[in-house]
Amino acid sequence: MEAKGSDLSGEAIYLNFGIEEDYKGKDVNGKLIIVKGGTSEASDARAVYNAHKEKQELAIKNGAIGLLEMTLLEEDWWTRVSHFMEEGVKIPDTKDEQMPKPDFIHLWVNSSANKLATFNNAKLAYAIETDGIKEETLETQNVIGVLEGTDPKLKEEFIMYSAHYDHVGIGKPDAVGDSIYNGARDNAIGTTAVLSMAENIGKFPTKRSAIFIFFTGEEKGLLGSQYYVEHPIFPLKQIVYGFNTDGGGYNNTKLATVIGLNRTTAQKHIVSGAATFGLKAIDDPAPEQGLFDRSDNVSFASKGVPAPTYSTGFDAFDDEINKYYHQPSDEADSLDYDYLLKFYQGYVLSGRLIANDPETPFWVKDDKYEAAGNVLYGKVPEAPIKN
Repeated sequence: MEAKGSDLSGEAIYLNFGIEEDYKGKDVNGKLIIVKGGTSEASDARAVYNAHKEKQELAIKNGAIGLLEMTLLEEDWWTRVSHFMEEGVKIPDTKDEQMPKPDFIHLWVNSSANKLATFNNAKLAYAIETDGIKEETLETQNVIGVLEGTDPKLKEEFIMYSAHYDHVGIGKPDAVGDSIYNGARDNAIGTTAVLSMAENIGKFPTKRSAIFIFFTGEEKGLLGSQYYVEHPIFPLKQIVYGFNTDGGGYNNTKLATVIGLNRTTAQKHIVSGAATFGLKAIDDPAPEQGLFDRSDNVSFASKGVPAPTYSTGFDAFDDEINKYYHQPSDEADSLDYDYLLKFYQGYVLSGRLIANDPETPFWVKDDKYEAAGNVLYGKVPEAPIKN
């Protein structure tokens, strides 16, 4: 479906960061709201992305015609954000009341602090020329495989081994003209880990059953995993552990970085599995990045399934990570295959130890998702997830 282009103009109003407090005493009905991207605490790309839905909802709630976010990003990060935002992909859901109205405008413009300063107390107007909205239906799929366990009782429980197989596609060319974003680190490494797990269990079955899932649409908002938890092929409570693998790269080949390592009772198995092949398993070294909630594991965790993400070793989200993260330079020939062999061996052994443990893994006490897990597995009456 392709809509006709249109020219829009009208009154605009500047509302600082566009939080609820900024709306007090302001009439925004029918106006375009202009706000700073991010929050008062952070204005980097991650902060812009994390805050944009709440800002959108507030603007719609208060009757605005649209929202313009002014970001203050360095050029390389603006390129990544614009590439991600310029094409939206979603699973249609007519019952979702949080979906924006079809005629609501949400724009991002990279600006400067000096320009933003001129908006304070100024009378603003806008004029927007659009080419219209082009919509098309895309067909994609999760890829799933199942292997039955050997124990008469434990085979009713499944360990999930998962990775997303999509990347960000074609984007802005780099200095040498390469515009293909290959995604060797994100997430060919992860898909290879799951394939390695499947090959191993196929030859040497574990006591618990195994489900292998390659998710589509992770880079567009965890689409594949969110769809699966709402449409599982068997009751979700039969998945007692999700062993997801994903990553943006590595800067320390002595490590296996496991996002959520300390949050489940399977920690000892993961530490042991990595150590057997000379790697030290550590938990999230960059909590400010919110990595636990950025991969497919969180779709399952929010439903109660214990689910960390096993990643290649990094001890900081630094320039070495950003050198390859969502960049055309993330090529297979830039990988350290001696390190990756140890990484895969650690992942496979960790998975086997979890799958063969007589004790079912779970969240550690007082984890954010423990209450959801209690509900999913029928441990206690329903209770809300902690903030």
